[in-house]
Amino acid sequence: MVDVWIVNETFTHGFLIMPISLWLIWQQREALVRIRTGRDWRGMLVLLPLLALWVLAAFLNIAVVQQLAMVAMIPALIWLTLGFEMTWALAFPLAYLLFMVPLGQSLIPPMMEFTADFTVNLILLTGIPIFRDGLYFQLPTGSWAVVEECSGVRYLIASAALGTIYAYTTYQSFGNRLAFILVSLVVPIIAN
Repeated sequence: MVDVWIVNETFTHGFLIMPISLWLIWQQREALVRIRTGRDWRGMLVLLPLLALWVLAAFLNIAVVQQLAMVAMIPALIWLTLGFEMTWALAFPLAYLLFMVPLGQSLIPPMMEFTADFTVNLILLTGIPIFRDGLYFQLPTGSWAVVEECSGVRYLIASAALGTIYAYTTYQSFGNRLAFILVSLVVPIIAN
């Protein structure tokens, strides 16, 4: 995962996810010390299938599945070693770790198409003539193209990660949190 974060600017936010998660846990430290901890072998029922999935993904060389399985093993290990009550108390910070996984590359082609469609339709509304060939357009003023950087995936993923943490730390009700997260997904697509 770290190699992807280093090479692909779309996923550089991955470096911030673990520190944010740890900060969220630190914020709960007073409540967490009151939780009774102890081994809970039911965590093994979750851990073993995740481990099998990780091995299978490694064998098939499917990095994203391997990475998802690895990150999902963290809450399973906490459940196994500290118990369900502690895992439940840490549910959001542990789930937030999923943003470390570099997901979303498959969104690039459809989002590039969406950007091209949206751009062409807006230009047509102005009355300016335009010729489109795939992701390339010709205007009287010159030629243009929608490239990978214009897909909006970078903004969408970063906005989802930021919107999720903002919603969690700002709002108390599940409905308000969900509404804010949905807005944080829609706004970067429209803004792009």
